[in-house]
Amino acid sequence: MTEYHKDIKRYYKTLNKETQRTLCRRMQEGDKDARNTLITSCLPLVIDLAKKFALNNKHIDVDDFVQEGNVALIKAVDRFDPDKDNSITTVATTYIRHTFIDMLTNSKYHIQNSFKFTREAIKQLNQIKKIDSTDPKEISQQTGISQSRIRKLMTFLPGTRYSASNRKNAKVLYALSSNEEEYTPRACVQDLIDLAKQVLTDTETKLIFSYYGVRQQRKTLKQLATQCNDSVQNVDKTITLARKKLKAAAAEEV
Repeated sequence: MTEYHKDIKRYYKTLNKETQRTLCRRMQEGDKDARNTLITSCLPLVIDLAKKFALNNKHIDVDDFVQEGNVALIKAVDRFDPDKDNSITTVATTYIRHTFIDMLTNSKYHIQNSFKFTREAIKQLNQIKKIDSTDPKEISQQTGISQSRIRKLMTFLPGTRYSASNRKNAKVLYALSSNEEEYTPRACVQDLIDLAKQVLTDTETKLIFSYYGVRQQRKTLKQLATQCNDSVQNVDKTITLARKKLKAAAAEEV
């Protein structure tokens, strides 16, 4: 948290409803100090909401949320009606939330990659794009990025497809950051099928694919038990075991 956030939390407290109404009436009479007091009393609210939204939306910095939230707060204070609205906090929360949602809606059109990239990964990806070559060795010589990392990052360039030849069936994890952040791409269905053929029995493959609806109508445990003339408990155990086998095999492929 920045010093600004700490100062706001330390010096400004929420006012009670009666004080809010009194200040609002004074504000409507032209008292600028009353208006400023109402605004500053809600600044901690902006920070709390900004942190919550930023937690699950890493592509927007928390300070950007705070900045836009403060603008929304000012609008809420100016439009607050002490005779109709219950609390300035309630009104401000509504304005701020709507502003944050609009920010998220607008920002998604500017994201070139829907994956969770770190800044370092994005910087290196942009370097790779500027090189007029697809040879990892040549790109490495010009950028200083390791060839193995270049190969990983190049799989995210437009027009690049994952294939069994470059990732051995189902590589489900690529490390994209030097600071331990990772991206987990979704393996294609064919990769999953190929991997299942290698590590699962025919019965395990049939059950787990039927249960999860892989290229077929999904079936319940009860339907599968009836089909196999077995108990629901045994079918569930078989599917659980198959899932663990696939997970372990996929981890080995990384």
